[in-house]
Amino acid sequence: MTGKVSVQANRNKDEVELASGYQTSVYKDSALSLPQKFELANAISWTTGEFTFKDTPLLEVFAVIERHFDIHLSMKKRLENLTFTGRIKNSDIIYALNFVSLASGLKYDSVNDSTFVIY
Repeated sequence: MTGKVSVQANRNKDEVELASGYQTSVYKDSALSLPQKFELANAISWTTGEFTFKDTPLLEVFAVIERHFDIHLSMKKRLENLTFTGRIKNSDIIYALNFVSLASGLKYDSVNDSTFVIY
């Protein structure tokens, strides 16, 4: 949240210095991307028991939900062009799925306790 860090990829001697609110990525060839600005509040919102998204691709939102709740989501509808903005409590899977689905005009069904179908 404050300060700077230096990032160096394993096989590459290139180094990137990141100030607060900036990120980098390491590519398969161990090259580092240029620093990119990101929404700091979104990145740390999990520490307050919620996820915060701003114009985030819906597939990315669902990927976060899958990882956090250790579930599998099967998409029966194309979602590539949809984005989501909002805050979701990260303590209840049903709440999270209801909130995102309702806001996105989608529905979901439970296959079992750990698998859901989005349509």
